[in-house]
Amino acid sequence: MKIALIYPPTADPTAPYLSVPALAGYLRANGVEVLPIDANIEAYDYLLKEDRLAALAHRLEHRLKRLNGKPVLSHEEHLAWLDLTHSRWRARTIPEKIEDAVSMMRDRSGARFYDPEPYETATVVIEDALHLMSAAYTPLSLDFSRYRTPFSLLNPKEIRADADSERNPFHEYYQRLMDRLAIEPPDLVGISIVFPGQIQPAWSLAYMLRGYFPDMYLTAGGPAITQLFSRLTENQLKHAMEPFDSAILFEGEAALLKVISDLKKGGRPKGRIAGDRRTNLGSLPPPDFDGLPMDKYLSPELVLPYDTTRGCYWGKCAFCQYGLAETGTAPYRQRPVEDVLTDLPPQLRRDMPYNILKLFF
Repeated sequence: MKIALIYPPTADPTAPYLSVPALAGYLRANGVEVLPIDANIEAYDYLLKEDRLAALAHRLEHRLKRLNGKPVLSHEEHLAWLDLTHSRWRARTIPEKIEDAVSMMRDRSGARFYDPEPYETATVVIEDALHLMSAAYTPLSLDFSRYRTPFSLLNPKEIRADADSERNPFHEYYQRLMDRLAIEPPDLVGISIVFPGQIQPAWSLAYMLRGYFPDMYLTAGGPAITQLFSRLTENQLKHAMEPFDSAILFEGEAALLKVISDLKKGGRPKGRIAGDRRTNLGSLPPPDFDGLPMDKYLSPELVLPYDTTRGCYWGKCAFCQYGLAETGTAPYRQRPVEDVLTDLPPQLRRDMPYNILKLFF
């Protein structure tokens, strides 16, 4: 059985997030073939190009021309007109600057990245490019941590409406992803939804996957899903997870492997699936980053995350949802120091002696 694990937009584009590599490491250690896809960085790599921003500039002008041709504008149309007008200068200047700005962020020598002046220039250009994307799809508000419209996530109807190609800036990239998956369709696709800004893009992706691959098994997981679905009634859950077969709550390694096992036996698990709440980190392999696009992240030096611990050592704040807790904070656990020393590259082991490493636990 082959599965794909997808990390959707929109989130930090400077490094891979831990969720997909952690699941990939566990599943591969148990003999499962995994295709990891960082759709977050792939989508931004696709959009932050001169030709793509030029197409968005054309879309902006087309929308503005259509509004200017109307004798009277509604309140919503007037707000859209303001967004489009305010970003018109970006449409004229940003496309030709974007590729140099992105290149600066990936400057492996660090000479430009660590120079304050070109760094500030590049970040302003990229931020303006995100404003241009937002305006072209107004009333969308989009950046590397947010994805919002006035009607986002209000109900299933609005979620589906925001997934439409006319309202989804990631639609063309998603189509390319569908073509890629169609070459050798996976039996299961799992979408890891960590942050609130990923919820609508993840649902938009799931609706497209369901349309292209009607029989494919779709599951979702991650902190945002756990926080969202742990409180829903069964009736609410049925409507909320419409494109998905299931949602795995809490820590997903063992639960996802169990889903794969059930699928191999001809089953099709549905609804909420309870994952572990206190996985023994000593039983887990290290994260596996093989297959991720390491050259695409917007950083001069690649930084790979590693979970030496999970949960919170304090663990007393009833309001806290950190660590996939249903109520309160998840129990604190740590990997054995010996395992960490084995997992880290030799150079880091030399630079961080055993007695120093213990300070991190």
